[in-house]
Amino acid sequence: MVNKCSVTPKTLGSSNIKAGLSAVSKLEEFSHSKDIYFIVGGVAVQSYLPKEYRRPTADIDICLARPLNNRTEFKEFARPCIEYLLDHDFTLTYHKSSQNFKIIATERNSNDYMLIEFVRRNQEKYSQVSDRVERELENSRKKNINGLTITVTSPEDVALPKIVRGTNTLVRHPNLRESMSSLYNQENKNLQELLHHAIVERAKSDQPQADALLKEKSRLTADCYDIHCLSRFAGFNESYLTSSANDWNQTNIKEEWNFLMQMLNLPLN
Repeated sequence: MVNKCSVTPKTLGSSNIKAGLSAVSKLEEFSHSKDIYFIVGGVAVQSYLPKEYRRPTADIDICLARPLNNRTEFKEFARPCIEYLLDHDFTLTYHKSSQNFKIIATERNSNDYMLIEFVRRNQEKYSQVSDRVERELENSRKKNINGLTITVTSPEDVALPKIVRGTNTLVRHPNLRESMSSLYNQENKNLQELLHHAIVERAKSDQPQADALLKEKSRLTADCYDIHCLSRFAGFNESYLTSSANDWNQTNIKEEWNFLMQMLNLPLN
């Protein structure tokens, strides 16, 4: 089974990502998918940054403002995307996990893969998060990426799940505070050095011998880099950031939340 660890990470300039985004853009041309999806994750982060500061990603993540109850519904929703890839000489396989439906695309005469992942929520799970997802869709942005108009989640809504994930990591591993502070409490932060460090850490976590702590540290390092760059290049609407944070359960992570926000010079709520 292909997973993120077996995919070469890419930036927006790569041919595979360009093809994937071209396929995703076709969702705008069909009534059953138009205006009810938006891109999240690494591609969303990259879309807000200058090319020299983009951290490579292994997939294109798509969030839907509707439930997907089964594989049939997924294939119907993704049909324009699937048809585009098949028409452009990609071989496709599909995989269902507890969190998403994956399109695994391989271009002819290539050993490299591209992953397009659709967030998977049945009716019950979607109803639990529908208010947040619909708010995120309402605040998403139409962006020009590689000459395509793509719907991308806002900088604030890219950052918030990363902040939540980071604070939970610090709850489990408070000793990571010191190493993160040493990176981000410098007077002059060199973004190229931070990017290199984040890429190296992520590569370490993909090794077979990587333990759980190393994987969590690498994810925290990458998330902090992304948040820092979003703050610097895209900027955050502080009012929207703090109000939207209320949609995420912070009850047991307030101390860690404040530590991370202060380290990255973000507003406290």
